[in-house]
Amino acid sequence: MVRATHVSQYEKQLKLSAMVAQNTDRAVMILSPTGIIEWVNPGFTRLLGYSADEVVGKPSNVLHGYGAESTSGKLIEQRIRAGVGADVELLHYTKGGDPLWIRSEIRPVRNANGDLEHFVVLEVDLLEEERAARKVREDEERWMLALEVNDVAVWDLDVTTQKVMGSKRWAELLGLGDCNLEMENGRVLQEMVHPDDRGHFHKSWRATLNGTQQSLEAGVRLCVAGTYRYMRIRGRVVRRDGAGAALRVVGTLVDIHEARLMQLQAANASKLESIGELAAGIAHEINTPTQYVGDNVRFLSDAFESVQQCVDKITALIAEHPESVASASLREQLHSVDMPYLRAEIPKAIVQSLEGIQRIAKIVGAMKEFSHPGQDRTPTDINHAIANTITVATNEWKYVATIEVDLDSSLPAVPVVPGEFNQVILNIIVNAAHAIAEGRGSDTTHMGRISIATRRLPEWAEIHISDDGCGMPRHVQDRIFDPFFTTKAVGKGTGQGLSIAHTVIVKKHRGFILVNSEPGRGTTFTIRLPLQISERAENAA
Repeated sequence: MVRATHVSQYEKQLKLSAMVAQNTDRAVMILSPTGIIEWVNPGFTRLLGYSADEVVGKPSNVLHGYGAESTSGKLIEQRIRAGVGADVELLHYTKGGDPLWIRSEIRPVRNANGDLEHFVVLEVDLLEEERAARKVREDEERWMLALEVNDVAVWDLDVTTQKVMGSKRWAELLGLGDCNLEMENGRVLQEMVHPDDRGHFHKSWRATLNGTQQSLEAGVRLCVAGTYRYMRIRGRVVRRDGAGAALRVVGTLVDIHEARLMQLQAANASKLESIGELAAGIAHEINTPTQYVGDNVRFLSDAFESVQQCVDKITALIAEHPESVASASLREQLHSVDMPYLRAEIPKAIVQSLEGIQRIAKIVGAMKEFSHPGQDRTPTDINHAIANTITVATNEWKYVATIEVDLDSSLPAVPVVPGEFNQVILNIIVNAAHAIAEGRGSDTTHMGRISIATRRLPEWAEIHISDDGCGMPRHVQDRIFDPFFTTKAVGKGTGQGLSIAHTVIVKKHRGFILVNSEPGRGTTFTIRLPLQISERAENAA
């Protein structure tokens, strides 16, 4: 019974093997133990052109034809006689007489008792095989070239070992060097993420690994060579173990820094424009009551002069008729209201009220001009713009510093985007006030100094903004205009103020902005703006 079962399984395996041989694209022959062809499949006919009827019963060397390599033929004969297999390359001839180099794999087939029954021969056209191999190589080269010239970097993470393999672009984006396409510790990539972005990124990464999220997609800032750049990282788990744990993750990395900066700057410009429109509306609403309050105070000032004249006449009449009942009553009334005090203090109150109203009008006007809506460059009185910005920023500097100004009256109108120019000056003034506050420490009695000067050069308008604050070391100066660089604690500063200032002055206005600083002595920012904008520069901006 056991032997019958074994035979049945053996026959079943033979049937399955025959089915595979019948349907495979490769040429298959079955030979007798002495090398006689017993069967060929349709793949054999397609390759060599012979039908089964034309070759069955003939020795296999009938296919070798004239000029066949004798060493291979002898090797085959020796292996057949020995009942073992062989792997050889030899020359066959098709039915049409065409030479065809074949790679032939000959394997013995034995029955359940171990007796040799057949040889199975698998044959492949070497030229076709080479063409297929070449196509694979060409496809691989094509993909490698595509990856090299593409802005999209590709990475492959082995979760178990934490090794990451990447394309050439991957190495470029992460500053790994052209020859270093492997990152030994994938966790390093997570540590490169900006502290403000890590929480969201790690949450999304864990969700991707554990399968609660289909794929990873996150825009993050990565620290490359000491500078943070916006990048978009995507990833998907492509292999898991039996328990569902992630084993392999592949994905892409794209540098979106410039696009993101443009988006932030557009949002900032839109915000400034919205603030400008809001400020204009607020200025209008505040200006109207301020005007009639001012008018009324001035009316009271004029009216009080008349009242004083009236009181003077009454006082004179009392002096002329001191004994009359009316004089006594008037004298008592004047004494009860303390007329000398009122005559001294009411004019002072009126003057102070008028000064306050003028101050309100100045602040409202400065705010309206500071937040000038629009994105077009217009000829602008930058001296006036700087004065307005100083007024708007008063609350930032008045408790820590005094401001000295030296504005060149010969400076002509300079073509700038007013709202953006004002924002640049404001950012630098605020930074100066913060540097002074940091430099003086707990000594709140010391007042620092901020100096702002303008001057005209032959082709430029030059602005100097200096402070006597804490100053900056060289390595900070080298990075002060880098996006997201800040020396403040996490959450205290965005690191975008001076980066945006640099973009506004250099890229949008084709100017220059430089910094010179000495620790403990202070900092000077120098801005140069062209007095004329060429059409070519305008188009480039």
